[in-house]
Amino acid sequence: MRRSSYVPPEITGGIYVTATDPELLGTLDGTTASGHFIDRATERYPAIVLGAKAAQRLGLPRVDGLDQVYVSGRLFTVVGILEPLPLVPELDSAALIGSCKSRATSARSLPESDTSLSNYFFAA
Repeated sequence: MRRSSYVPPEITGGIYVTATDPELLGTLDGTTASGHFIDRATERYPAIVLGAKAAQRLGLPRVDGLDQVYVSGRLFTVVGILEPLPLVPELDSAALIGSCKSRATSARSLPESDTSLSNYFFAA
């Protein structure tokens, strides 16, 4: 995941993309610092929620509806930024997309080296 297509692919800032479902935030007792979490409406579109550290690394202090990031050859609109998650701190460096969108994106022909959509975090 990169801020734009102009950033070389090897410069990720330690941010990884993972799929999620809308119930995850409630399960982790998490909150958003800005914007909203993936919901049933946005999980079908190129919408993305950034973990606290991921947003900081990208220089995005809040959501304004205009910011986009580059994932696997496609732009995703940033719809939310999470507060730090003490129960799962590795998600602070993550970018979360809806599980419906990850399946659609994975179905396209991605470069063989692109493993950014291989992780899934779902509510139990």
